[in-house]
Amino acid sequence: MGDEEAIRKTKSRLPLGKYKRWKYLYALEDVKNHLPITRIYLPRNLYKFLRLWRIIFLKPNKSESGEGVMKIQKEGHHLYVHYQDIQYVFEHSREFDQWLTPMRRNRLFLMQQGINLARINGNPVDIRAIIQLNKSGMWELTGIYARMAKAGFSITNIEAGGQRVPIQEYLHAVEKDPHIQNIYMSKMEKVAVNVGNALGKQFRNTVYGVDLGIDITGKIWIIEVNTQPTLKGLASFDAKMYLKIKEIIRYHKNKEFLSSKKSI
Repeated sequence: MGDEEAIRKTKSRLPLGKYKRWKYLYALEDVKNHLPITRIYLPRNLYKFLRLWRIIFLKPNKSESGEGVMKIQKEGHHLYVHYQDIQYVFEHSREFDQWLTPMRRNRLFLMQQGINLARINGNPVDIRAIIQLNKSGMWELTGIYARMAKAGFSITNIEAGGQRVPIQEYLHAVEKDPHIQNIYMSKMEKVAVNVGNALGKQFRNTVYGVDLGIDITGKIWIIEVNTQPTLKGLASFDAKMYLKIKEIIRYHKNKEFLSSKKSI
């Protein structure tokens, strides 16, 4: 086992919980400016957060596939909550918190600054960038595609009905100039790889799904980082991308297997 691999084996894995991950990333200069402000949800702080951003997202600290995520905005004295494909209206935050209580079930919820994402046909779109520690020990962008929310939904997760869209098709919808499209691609790759480089200094994970967004001003945002990006349906969407990702996953699994045998 090489020195670098031996060091990596002593590291822990990235902890569960979106808030811990956000706090770790927010402390890093290379990525903090791409992160939306995130705070722990407390009923008394909801209006304060909405005064800073007209639209926010509320999400469980520990959840997968977009479960429990809702969009909230304040218009006048009313709260408008978009959850799945239904919009609820509440007269005040106490009424909303009473509605939310069964869903919380002692779970921590987070408030996240809303991002005015560039859209396709009016539907929200984000980008899933898959980064991996390659065979040379460098972080590499091995897959990237856009995800468009199902009509009427505000979340883009594939498991919630979102649809994969080729990244070039999305960029063409956002910006017609090929030169600017290339600039977006370069920026997204740089931001995603910076996440891998930053997390790789402390954690041993070898693959991340970095959810990115392009807002209407062209700024690149890091929405969140996942440690087990779903590959379901990816083979039929882009077989070449799928095979490259799986090859590196198998490479690391084989290395861990051989390492465990040597240590017996």
